[in-house]
Amino acid sequence: MKVILSLCILCCASISNAQDLNDKRALAKSAHQLSKAAVERQEWTTAKVLLMNAFNRHPEKISYLSALYEFNRQYEPQDPQAMNELIELMERAQYLIAPQHIHIVQQYIAALRKKNEQFQQTELNTPNLDHQVKLLTQIQLLSSSSVKLQINETLGQLNDLLSLYSDSLNDQQKRSLHLQQNRLSRYSRLLNLSEELKRYVNLLKKTTLHESPRAKARILMISNTLNIMYGEDIEALPKGVKELVDHELNSAEAELQSYRKQIAEKHHQRAIKIYNHFIKQYNQAVDHHQGFQEVFKEGSKTVDALRGLQLKMQVPSLQVKVSELTRQTQDYVNYALEAQRIMYNRWAAKLCLTARTLLDEEVSLSDDEAVSIFEESSLAQINVRYISPEVSSIYHQLIQEILAELPAKKAILIQRKLMLSEKRKLATF
Repeated sequence: MKVILSLCILCCASISNAQDLNDKRALAKSAHQLSKAAVERQEWTTAKVLLMNAFNRHPEKISYLSALYEFNRQYEPQDPQAMNELIELMERAQYLIAPQHIHIVQQYIAALRKKNEQFQQTELNTPNLDHQVKLLTQIQLLSSSSVKLQINETLGQLNDLLSLYSDSLNDQQKRSLHLQQNRLSRYSRLLNLSEELKRYVNLLKKTTLHESPRAKARILMISNTLNIMYGEDIEALPKGVKELVDHELNSAEAELQSYRKQIAEKHHQRAIKIYNHFIKQYNQAVDHHQGFQEVFKEGSKTVDALRGLQLKMQVPSLQVKVSELTRQTQDYVNYALEAQRIMYNRWAAKLCLTARTLLDEEVSLSDDEAVSIFEESSLAQINVRYISPEVSSIYHQLIQEILAELPAKKAILIQRKLMLSEKRKLATF
């Protein structure tokens, strides 16, 4: 878009003195209007030529010179040659412009020179972009002691390069820089998470009540942060970043494991205490041959309590120990239930033995004596669901002997009593 500006001044000088002033002004105005239309069509070269044409026809009018200045400001801000040409034009225009507008032209010239100096200074300070891109995209993060500072400084340089010299970078350079920017931002985020993890661990160390809401919240924060960090490919991190991240991960895991072990040990001690209380009650029942129903109830509560404590523990070795206590408790509950049945059978066998003895003592059994033996031996209290086959066989044999000696009417009464009488419960043993 190079224009030979010196021709403009020559054209002005060559205008015939005989040309009518009104015609020149009309043509200048028309050229100005046509220039505006060319700008709307984005025909920049045509627009500038028309503006020069308007100025040449009517150089005394400041509005045309102002239009040229505005055109340069909007459409040629990065063209130093066009800027220098406009400065030269305005320096010569000072001798043609109306006197009252000379100070405006001088302000234009000063502004253009300042802008030109800034542009030249920027050109002098523009780095070797290829070298700069290579340095920023191939940075090595080896030292863990300064890696965070190194990442932050590099991110700042990347941002500056992308914002200040975006127009001078090709697409491949931009892609490389953006890829490095995303990569370093990820490293920075992991380092920030590591610092947060360290802070949570320090807070957890200060917690004295191991299962308080505060402790649980801090454990949750550590666990959540660890899960986020485990989602990253830690092994693929640069050496400097990996060392820092690994250190905080290992420290947090060790502290969390130690904390969970302390809690698990407390639950284990509680489990032992509950188990020992149950065993004491079990031994008392065995020694006194009674109270097995209470043992059964206490055993069921103990099993539930031990299982609840086991769920709260996160140390496998201690979970196994509590699981073994639970199994032993359940075995003792089964032993108690079996002992309860044995005691019930002993009692039932004793009643049967009493009835057998009474029957054997009678040489000739009358109706009244048969009923009396049935009542005295309390056979009606036996619940056949709880007696063993051996005792059941004797029981039914006795009942049949008694019923065989009775007439139908009395036999029916005995059978009715066997069905409706209150049976002794297993829970009474």
